[in-house]
Amino acid sequence: MARLTAEQRLERAKRDKARAEAEIRSAAAKLREDDRRADTRRKILIGGMVIEKARKGGRWSQWLSDSIAALPEKDRAAFDGWTLPKATPAPEAPKQLPAPKQGEGNE
Repeated sequence: MARLTAEQRLERAKRDKARAEAEIRSAAAKLREDDRRADTRRKILIGGMVIEKARKGGRWSQWLSDSIAALPEKDRAAFDGWTLPKATPAPEAPKQLPAPKQGEGNE
């Protein structure tokens, strides 16, 4: 194999450096994207919990209404026409059937 000249070594080093810098930028972008996704998921989960608490009324409901009212107008517009869903009653527990008497249904 022929020896590389100083110029060839320099060009190779520049190419390697450019590849490494591109890989660094790509990895950094991936980290930022992952962080943004995790942050968005946290916001969605917290928002869901707050809405669920507010549906039941009380201080959470008032806090949510006050918080929405305190938003800047352009952000508050996202809630135009939105109302807090009403609480749905918890499903009733299934009624237990009486235990079969001896001799009934045990054949």
